Amino acid sequence: MVYNVIWSEEAESSFFLVIDDILSRWSVREASNFISRTEEVISQIVIHPYIFKEYEKDISIRHGILHKNTTMFYRVEENNSSIQIMLFWNSKRNPQSLKL
Repeated sequence: MVYNVIWSEEAESSFFLVIDDILSRWSVREASNFISRTEEVISQIVIHPYIFKEYEKDISIRHGILHKNTTMFYRVEENNSSIQIMLFWNSKRNPQSLKL
């Protein structure tokens, strides 16, 4: 089964914040690499939605590392065959402030 991908507003916002951060620190090439990596991971999740680990605070949420500094959180919704991308998280931030 192939799942549909739905991006939450928070996911879109946090994704662009990560890209802005990459552009301010590095280059367009690095931002492009991050976008490509994100697309690759989402392509994997669509086919194998349970490939990444469950989030320890809420097992209905899974998380995959896109880069050593960025983690993507998502939820598999079996009832409508979809993947909800929830958030892109900069791992340098305080984990106490992570709210899902």
